[in-house]
Formats: sequence, C-alpha cells, structure tokens
Amino acid sequence: MSVTTTAAAAVGRPRSQASHDAIITACLKLFREKPYGEVSIEAIATEAGVGKATIYRWWPNKLALAIDVLMEQLHLPEFQYSGKNIRRHLLKGLKACHENMLQGDLAQVISGVVADCQRDEKLREQFYEGFFAKLREIGMRDLAHAMALGQLSDKLDRDVFLDQLFGCLYYRVLIANKPVDDKYLQTLIDNLLPADTLPAGAI
Repeated sequence: MSVTTTAAAAVGRPRSQASHDAIITACLKLFREKPYGEVSIEAIATEAGVGKATIYRWWPNKLALAIDVLMEQLHLPEFQYSGKNIRRHLLKGLKACHENMLQGDLAQVISGVVADCQRDEKLREQFYEGFFAKLREIGMRDLAHAMALGQLSDKLDRDVFLDQLFGCLYYRVLIANKPVDDKYLQTLIDNLLPADTLPAGAI
C-alpha cells in the first residue's frame, strides 16, 4: 500500500502513471548506485525526467518515496510450516529474509529508512505494518503450529523468540555491518533451539 498522504493526493493535476513509474524506477536506480543519504529529491526528479513538484504530488518527502520503493521490492516468504522439522523451517525463513531484504544494495536503503523513520512516527508505523508486522505474523503462526504439535514448549514466548531470532540478523547486517553466511544462520538456530532439547518431530 502506498504511503502517499491523502492531502498530497488532492493537490495538483491528475497523476500520470507513467510519471509515477518513472519516479519509482529512478529512485531505485539511484539507491543502487549511491548511499541512501546522498540521494535527493532533486536527483530523483532529474533521473526520472520530471519536476520536483510532480514527485511531491505523490509523496510528501524522500522517506515516503523510499518506503514505497521498498514495498515494491520486498516480498514475504510464501512457504508454511509443514509440521516437520521446525529447526529446518526457521532456518529456511532466516535465509529467505536475509536474501530478500538484507543482501545487496537495498540493505543500506532499509537502514537509512529505519533511521529516518525515528523522526516520523506515522511513516514508521506504515513501514512496520506494511512489511515487518506481516513477516512477524507468519513467524507467530508457524511457532503456534509447532507448539500445538508438541514440538516446542507451550511456555515459549513467541514474541520474544522472534525478537531473538530475527533481531540478531537485523543487528548484524544493519548495525554491525558484519557478513552473514549459512554457518552463522545455522548457529542462530542451534543456540535458540538446540537439537538435543527437542522431540523427534521437531528436528
């Protein structure tokens, strides 16, 4: 869903879909070529071949535009827990999150957007609800399934567990700027869900 404000939607001439698409394409191109902080509305307008006013008819600022760009590029994992091997399933989810969100040139855009969102509560909520909340719902669902099957303790705090699991990944990539490989992701799973503490159906 676009984070363009209602007020912005009511201003100016009817929007051109071609201009909209050109702006999104230009923004993505520049984000892949330069650090997030170095990309300006002026540069995006020039690259897209439109005036700044055209951009502001759609988005109130660069942050709102960047969020829309990310929403078009990020994709939620579509696989559900089969009921067999929760460790392997969670590892698959970690890998999908890393490859889709945190690997490559968009990682620095996500980092910049998260930083900017601290100054705009409304856009922060939209960014969270537009992607991260949905990703969390998937995790909560799959953990509940494993718990119902007796594969995880019914006392497991799913909310905290997901913070531990994905928080480590976000911190390592977005804050510490350290590499992530299969060994690191497997170690996360081993530390949180040691194989020797789980019933046979969970491993």
